[in-house]
Amino acid sequence: MFAYVILGLVTGAFAGIFGLGGGVILIPALIAIFGINPHLAMGTSLAVIIPTAVSGVIRQFQYNNVDLKLAVYIMIGSVVGAWIGATISNQLSVAVLKKAFGVMLILIGVDLLAGWTEGVKAASAAVDSQRGTTNS
Repeated sequence: MFAYVILGLVTGAFAGIFGLGGGVILIPALIAIFGINPHLAMGTSLAVIIPTAVSGVIRQFQYNNVDLKLAVYIMIGSVVGAWIGATISNQLSVAVLKKAFGVMLILIGVDLLAGWTEGVKAASAAVDSQRGTTNS
């Protein structure tokens, strides 16, 4: 059990520093280190997100780093998307789920390094500028 607490500490620290944790740290660790079934690891990660997110958002709110209006819009889609995603996930075999998850992590990492979505961000900033809003 102590190893899980340490994993939670590391996951929470990464969540606070980078805004990530469950999907990038917790799920791979539960699968690779602890041998937990990917379906169970993903469901457990979703349960862990709730208190982790609340703790992190309170602290980020203190630093004025939370756009509540934007968060509400994203939440609307996220709640529906999570329901649909959990349904799809449970229809996939363990092998397919692990491969799809790995590909997603690789694509996110490459995008962060290569800047594939920079054009999308620039276009979004231009639209926001025309509306008098900002993403920063």
